[in-house]
Amino acid sequence: MKFHNTTRKSHCNINQSPSHEQVKKAVKSRKNQKQIILSYLIKYGKITTLEAHKMFILAPAARIKELRDIGFNISTIKNHNMNGMATYVLENSEVNNHE
Repeated sequence: MKFHNTTRKSHCNINQSPSHEQVKKAVKSRKNQKQIILSYLIKYGKITTLEAHKMFILAPAARIKELRDIGFNISTIKNHNMNGMATYVLENSEVNNHE
């Protein structure tokens, strides 16, 4: 009986650095995710981790930190009953300052 190696080759070898194109794509993706979150915050005033996940933003906390780093005042409300899911709230004065 012959056994065939059915393991698939990964798109990215973990022993190699990512290519320039992979890095560029990741940065673009982060910028797009940050813009999606900011637009949502401006429209609704808040976003939950679950809402972000439904938009395929799997690390919303990182994008929120980036928005804070450029000057947006965003509060975090932790929901300890839901495994640490958070709600991020954009302060009302911030909407007017950045429009």
